[in-house]
Amino acid sequence: MDNAPAHPDVETLRAENITCIFMPPNTTAILQPMDQGGIESMKRRYIKQLLSKLRFEGDDDEEEAACSIVQFWKALTLKDCVYMINEAWESVLEHSLKRSWLKLMPYLENVDQSNDSSSVTVTKLNRCLRYPFNRCPRATIKRTFETNSRLWKCEEDGVSS
Repeated sequence: MDNAPAHPDVETLRAENITCIFMPPNTTAILQPMDQGGIESMKRRYIKQLLSKLRFEGDDDEEEAACSIVQFWKALTLKDCVYMINEAWESVLEHSLKRSWLKLMPYLENVDQSNDSSSVTVTKLNRCLRYPFNRCPRATIKRTFETNSRLWKCEEDGVSS
């Protein structure tokens, strides 16, 4: 078990036929390869879907554009997010998942390690972000990210609150 704060202590998990041990620090990426490959790919695909939904047409007025973004976030439901996460996970290719396991299982070396041509890159995400946010006043964007900064903070062991 890693040292994520959500995990109970070893004493709580003690049983006759179960032994619980902590993994050494800083080994999560090696011992939990899905964090590095499959889940990262799924997150990028989810963000791309989210930003695609955020795109809007026609608002030339910066104030109207900012209002549209606020309305989008208010209208977005948990159900919408769950469906987008499912779609993102379903679109992760099998060979991408296999590549995730190479550090832990090197005998899988013959798996194609080339880049997934359909993968979502940071550059593509930046392009998606440019359109809606270049039409908003910078102060509005800054205020939104500052207000929700705790929602954006991620750590190796998961999302912190």
